[in-house]
Order: sequence, then structure tokens, then C-alpha cells
Amino acid sequence: MVFGYSFMPARSFSLLQAPTLENYVSVVSESYYISFAWSVSLAALTVLLLFPICYPVAYGMARLFGKWANLVTVLIA
Repeated sequence: MVFGYSFMPARSFSLLQAPTLENYVSVVSESYYISFAWSVSLAALTVLLLFPICYPVAYGMARLFGKWANLVTVLIA
């Protein structure tokens, strides 16, 4: 459904409009391209920094049993 709406003209609230690629052309323009590149690079950097921290914590939590598992989960969350 969202994919179908992506072909509608901008600021169009009627379902009877002809589909267009105008939205995709505007996303490829330079201002959106720079913002998109920054977003992707920030997301990749976040994953690279947090993976070495979060993976051992998740592994340790998976190995805990009994009442300690709930306590550790609450403390981390």
C-alpha cells in the first residue's frame, strides 16, 4: 500500500491521480542524496560501535537462569 502511494504526486490526496515517478526523481536529487548518505553512514557507525558491546551482553543474558535473568534485564533496560 505504501509502495503504491509512493507513485502518487506530492501533496495529492485523491486516489484518482495518474502514477508518476516524480517522488523518486526528487529523492535522487543532490540535497536528498547527501542526507541519505549521512544517515546510512551514521547507522553503519552505530552498528560497528555497539555490536562489540551488545553481543557479549546479549550472550551473557541468554546464559543466565532463574531470578538473576529478570534482574539483569530490568537493570539493562
